[in-house]
Amino acid sequence: MLVLGVALLTNSRGVVSLVRQWVSELDVNPERRVIPRILSTVLRPIGQFSTRTVLLTGIGALLFAALELTEAVGLARRRRWAEYLTVIAGCIGIPLEVEEVLRRQTPVRISILLINVAIVIYLAWQKHLFGLRGGVATETERS
Repeated sequence: MLVLGVALLTNSRGVVSLVRQWVSELDVNPERRVIPRILSTVLRPIGQFSTRTVLLTGIGALLFAALELTEAVGLARRRRWAEYLTVIAGCIGIPLEVEEVLRRQTPVRISILLINVAIVIYLAWQKHLFGLRGGVATETERS
């Protein structure tokens, strides 16, 4: 994500034109092969992004990379705040997933939402975060 963010921010027009070039080079018969069809389906909309959208995506990628790096370092150093950050970061996508499910219900979308919610609840419950199961005092008494 860090590399993607830097690439998008340093040369956003170049990235968009590169994607457009890839789409034109992949312009094979999409009915023949699965991989070219998937690539062209994914890359075609990216090549149509405005420079502003590419810039905002680059900033978002950098922010997400910073969040994940902070989370990883905190968890590696066994910091309590990193456990909270992990649960909060897991909650960030839930409103977007709810919006997607409300827009169009499919088994995959509903499953992804339910799995994400279950993971967040499980992490908070197992680590006694946010006062669940007695909070951190209960967890330290067990040790």
